[in-house]
Amino acid sequence: MARRSTNIPQFISSIRAAYPDKETFTIAEMKKMPSVGISVPHEMWFCGIEGTRPRQLSIAILEERYNAQMNGAASSVVEKAEAPKNVEIMQDAVSVVKEAAKKEQSLPTTISMYIPGVDPDFIPYGKNYDIVKTIVESGEFFPCYIYGISGVGKTSTIEHVCAMEKRPFFRVQITPETMDEDLIGAMKLVNGDTVWQDGPIIKAYRCGGVVVLDECDLNAGLMILQPILEKKPFYIKQTGELVHPQPGFTVFATGNTKGDGNDPRYIGTTTLNDAFLERFAITLEQTFMPIAEETKVAKQFCKNNGVKIENNLLKELMRWVDVSRQTYVNNGNEGVYISTRRINFILKAYKMTSNMENALKMTLARYSDNEQEALMMIWKSVHVEKPAPAAEKPSAAEKPVKDNAAASSSNTSKTLAELLQEAAMMN
Repeated sequence: MARRSTNIPQFISSIRAAYPDKETFTIAEMKKMPSVGISVPHEMWFCGIEGTRPRQLSIAILEERYNAQMNGAASSVVEKAEAPKNVEIMQDAVSVVKEAAKKEQSLPTTISMYIPGVDPDFIPYGKNYDIVKTIVESGEFFPCYIYGISGVGKTSTIEHVCAMEKRPFFRVQITPETMDEDLIGAMKLVNGDTVWQDGPIIKAYRCGGVVVLDECDLNAGLMILQPILEKKPFYIKQTGELVHPQPGFTVFATGNTKGDGNDPRYIGTTTLNDAFLERFAITLEQTFMPIAEETKVAKQFCKNNGVKIENNLLKELMRWVDVSRQTYVNNGNEGVYISTRRINFILKAYKMTSNMENALKMTLARYSDNEQEALMMIWKSVHVEKPAPAAEKPSAAEKPVKDNAAASSSNTSKTLAELLQEAAMMN
């Protein structure tokens, strides 16, 4: 549950709003209700109904006792709390527990299970990171839209902040097929019973988590999130429950476009509804990291993943990355660029092959032939081949005898083009 509070009226109001058809709860049930988010002071638990097993907490009695305390007449309420007024309360104890078990199908057993692990390869950098950190640290509801090209750390920035701040993190991958039930939840068959199961948005609502709508410009039909983006209580029509957002809840959205969906590089992106975008307090653009910072990230990645690479070779690789990005930007964001994610792929390939050119060819194969050729030309312009170690000249006694077989063996090391050229000269 959330922080302890002595605000009994708020507690009662929240309980009744969340569970309008229930008046009694077990203590175990109450402790597993992140939807309420307000804990009852310990002394107030003594208003539980004696004789019920498991012992029940009556909201009516709780309210009565609180009012009596406020009026200086708490003793009269204690007498009322000693036995149930309605025998049906005892008879319904089992059914109450069963109903609570069904509800718990949709509730997080512990908030800690939603806190992400710290990525050891991530290095914080830039104003966007600072802004995201400020928002998450504050606990304020402050929706933020972050857009930018693929692979520059939009989502990973938010996830890392949540990991460092020990905040529940819910990443919702948006696709053109994403439906309301994927976000909010749905009725599902569990052990023969039809029960409601929360979607990631409602789970975040209940535990005060951070939601990331990842690549949200792939789907323009997200209007069910309008009240969510206003932090309004959300009514689940299938159950009749009104879910209140808990402190700390906020929303981030990421996209490859600014919401206009007009970038031909990202097929499937669409124009987002202006009313949807208007509900985000700020919009940030995520761009390339300066190459000096990118180099730190690459070194950290090598250290954490056992990539043994010479310092000069890593410098050449990062110089190649920098030139490719400058070329991309200078051409009006046309062509190809090397993202942080792609750098990690290259370094992993180098770890496996111990040959940078082969690693590049492996990881650049997703690009067109022309784009691959252009990138390899850039690599050859920045890479300095190490001279091969000079072989010792053999003595006269060690010199091999030249014969046709030796000549034939020598020819096999030549390229086809070289052999054809020699043949043409002989003719």
